[in-house]
Amino acid sequence: MRNKSLLWIFVILLTVIVIYMLSFGFVAKRYEAKIAKLASDSLETAGVTFTEWDTTHTALYRKFLRDSANAEAYPFFGKTYNELKEQELNLGLDLKGGMSVILEVSIPDLFVALSDNNTNPVFVQSIADAKAAQRNSTSPFVDLFYDAWKKNNTSGLEMWRIFDTMENKGKFPAKSSDDDVVAILRKEADDALNNTENIIKKRIEPFGITQANVQRQSLTGRIIVELPGVEDQERVRKTLKATANLEFWDTYRTDEVFAKMFELYGALGKKVAPEFYSQDPDRAKKDSTMMELLKDTSLTQIQRDSIQVAYRDTTVRPDSLLTEQELSKKYPLRKLSLNPQSGSAVIGFAQVSDVEQINKYLNMDVAKQTLPADLRLMWGAKPEGNIVALYGIKDKSLRGKAELDGKSITDARQDFNPVTGEVEVTMQMDSEGASIWREMTRKNAADKNRPIAITMDNLVFSAPNVNSEIPNGSSVIQFGRASEDKDQTAMQNEAKDLAGLLKAGSLPAPAKIIDEVTVGPSVGAENITAGMWSFIIAFILILVYMVFYYAWAGFAANIALIANLFFMMGALVSFGGSLTLPGIAGIVLTMGMAVDANVLIYERVKEELRLCKGISAAMNDGFLKALSAIIDGNATTLITGIILFLVGTGPIKGFATTLIIGIFTTLFTAFIISRLILYRRLENKKPITFYSNITKNWFTKINYDFVGKRKIFYVVSFVIIAAGIASWVTRGFNMGVDFAGGTSQRVKFEQSVSADQLRNVLAETLVEENGKAAAYVVQSIGTGDTEYKITTNFMMESESDSVETQVTKKFEESFKKLGVKYEPGSSYKVDPTMSDDFRKQATWAAILSLILVGIYILIRFRKWDFALGASVALFHDALVVVAAFTLFNGILPFTLEVNQNFIGAILTVIGYSINDTVVIFDRIREYLKTRKNAPIEGTINDALNSTMGRSINTSMTVLLTLLVMFIFGSDDIKGFCFAMIIGVMSGVYSTLFIATPIVVDMRKWSGKKEERDAELGIKA
Repeated sequence: MRNKSLLWIFVILLTVIVIYMLSFGFVAKRYEAKIAKLASDSLETAGVTFTEWDTTHTALYRKFLRDSANAEAYPFFGKTYNELKEQELNLGLDLKGGMSVILEVSIPDLFVALSDNNTNPVFVQSIADAKAAQRNSTSPFVDLFYDAWKKNNTSGLEMWRIFDTMENKGKFPAKSSDDDVVAILRKEADDALNNTENIIKKRIEPFGITQANVQRQSLTGRIIVELPGVEDQERVRKTLKATANLEFWDTYRTDEVFAKMFELYGALGKKVAPEFYSQDPDRAKKDSTMMELLKDTSLTQIQRDSIQVAYRDTTVRPDSLLTEQELSKKYPLRKLSLNPQSGSAVIGFAQVSDVEQINKYLNMDVAKQTLPADLRLMWGAKPEGNIVALYGIKDKSLRGKAELDGKSITDARQDFNPVTGEVEVTMQMDSEGASIWREMTRKNAADKNRPIAITMDNLVFSAPNVNSEIPNGSSVIQFGRASEDKDQTAMQNEAKDLAGLLKAGSLPAPAKIIDEVTVGPSVGAENITAGMWSFIIAFILILVYMVFYYAWAGFAANIALIANLFFMMGALVSFGGSLTLPGIAGIVLTMGMAVDANVLIYERVKEELRLCKGISAAMNDGFLKALSAIIDGNATTLITGIILFLVGTGPIKGFATTLIIGIFTTLFTAFIISRLILYRRLENKKPITFYSNITKNWFTKINYDFVGKRKIFYVVSFVIIAAGIASWVTRGFNMGVDFAGGTSQRVKFEQSVSADQLRNVLAETLVEENGKAAAYVVQSIGTGDTEYKITTNFMMESESDSVETQVTKKFEESFKKLGVKYEPGSSYKVDPTMSDDFRKQATWAAILSLILVGIYILIRFRKWDFALGASVALFHDALVVVAAFTLFNGILPFTLEVNQNFIGAILTVIGYSINDTVVIFDRIREYLKTRKNAPIEGTINDALNSTMGRSINTSMTVLLTLLVMFIFGSDDIKGFCFAMIIGVMSGVYSTLFIATPIVVDMRKWSGKKEERDAELGIKA
């Protein structure tokens, strides 16, 4: 072996670098322990009571960490705590707990805003058509809009006229072609996505999460936000989704619209429930006649009563005879109590639970016809208990355009009023904004102190009466003081969040959460325990097996295996990857596949030793002859790993990362580390054995006619796949929310709760607004009846901004009805648009993997029949796994859910299965070169039999690791492991009984006489 000294130096330097990279995490943990002790000492000095300790200590600890984040924490290397946290090994959400969301920026709303809310029918219809098309398309919205525009624009309207507004002056030049305008819209959409990404990064800073990740997906333009360790999910949702469009509005006083609102009460009732109003067509004429008669002042009271009785409307019952339910129907806005106080901008009050229903009525055409055209009604942002105020906003533009908005805000911060002690947010404006603000406050102060409403995202945060002109561009939003109903810390957090939103700036367009995963810290801890135990047990079993089978060479392989793990972790840290639960599975699987490389080398060395070669020559030839098979096998696995990395999200991307890294570290350790160790021992004149006395002749005398029995196994495969297809058609799959859309929620009860009990309470609570019951599935987790997984399509089609919150509340309401203490586990919410994309990505990923692997085989072996045999075998393996998931669904005591983990398993099976096939094809190619006149059937049988030791050993180690993960791993990964176990077994089967026999049959089918003659013909 040449250049051994240089290789040793390289390995030592690389080891030092990896130790340095891995040290960041250890130093960061030591620094955190130091800060925690500092917080404890401070609390002891302050005499904090035991009951307040946990909450106060956590808050103080986080404050100390935040304040010292840029202090030197790694003195010798000059690294700060922030730098250490950025460069240490990150734990994924499934291990650490936290929240991950995918945001989709509403480009339709951006285009509407750019048009200044243009109501042109062609434009409005084109936006609507494009939004409808977006549900079933992955094309950019701008392309869908342009297609719809060309279809709807039959009048030849120039698009630039739609966007030629005062706000866009010069942005959309006059006489621009439609193509030019679309190019500008495309740039605006791209800028909006980039700006949104930057704004989101600023918004999450106040949460103090050191390993937060905000990343824009290059293919879809969506934005992934990962917040490990965050606990207040509702606060995160509000912060991420808020457009933060701050506006300052003139207002209506209550007395100015009281009469119109009262009129609306009756107008809405007549529209919604006409049966409670007069059915007499002459009612107006009779009422007029009655009023004229009653004007006679000489009438006695008896005469007046007689007139009223004579002209009474007999078609309706008076209110005094109506039930509460009937009164609510007659007066739909009955739950909105009008504010009798004059001078206030508050029009009325309602319970928070009634707001959505009231909004439906206020958005009806009859309401728009009854109320003043410039009146906009907005709810207050801060309910008092369960009561929220409704404000009257004066929209002078009639287009929702405020006189002053948040673009003028230069600074915002949470503060306390020096006089009252109230929590407030103070804001400062630039010179242009200050000028407009001065004029607004001057006019309103002169107009009997008319209030000005400060709103954000169509919610009123404050509407104070203006007493005098404000000349310096300052303004304040008040949050009030702490009370029994208001927690001081919660108020401060809310004020800080608002200040942070204002400083970060408003989003260019609304953002919608289309994918959300939340994992509680206890679930994360359980996953770490399960993942680590499965890894440790599997790793030990592999080490023991290698020593048992290969004796001293097994020790060398084990050292290489440990080095492989060491370098994998170092690479994961250096690339900024996250360790997830599937990532741990990827590491364990890589360990099993790393053994494959050593097995290939050692089996080759053993073959050379059987040819009576010396140990040195046998080792040289063994490493050399195993090289092509190892590279081919890992290259095909790399192809599927890269595809999985590109289409996967979250944990699956973590799995793909570890798999890809593992391929390179496996090649390095197998060919460098193992070789250095073996040759070092050889130089020291010490014996090297590649087998034990027990395993010396294992798998050396196998002589099975694989090719001759091929038709039997064709039938076996056909029956399995046909049964799977039949089950697919009749029973279907257990589709996860990844592909079906909806929400998945795990829950763990302290006491036993039957599945039927849980179904009963869910049936009562999961009811859509139209009264239709939502679909749901309750699945038991484990063997007991305390832990369940609930999947539902409740509110899946809703356009509400608070879907996540409402679904969570419904789950909590259901669980509370059972009267048993519970702990919510992980939850997963997927928008229908996202689930459509997942399905398409999964389909294309599988197809692309098969095609690329087939092309690789064709290029490497230069034989079309080899490529066909490999591709058919891979397709066979994928179908067998699919068949298992539908045949055993509902039969096995664990969830067989078709989700992203399932697709990850399918792609990994494709990569692993071809690895096995490539090794055998490599041996067949080698035999064909040396046995030019031998029958092809015998040659292939000999190749299969000679590689049986390798096939069984590698499959054994991989299956061993998968079984350990399946038994000791968490429930989240059982389905993945089951798919992999089926896939690995099918991979070995298809290599022996499908891929290579197809090569034989294809050569026979080709009917080329010269090819048959050259290879002595092929018998039927």
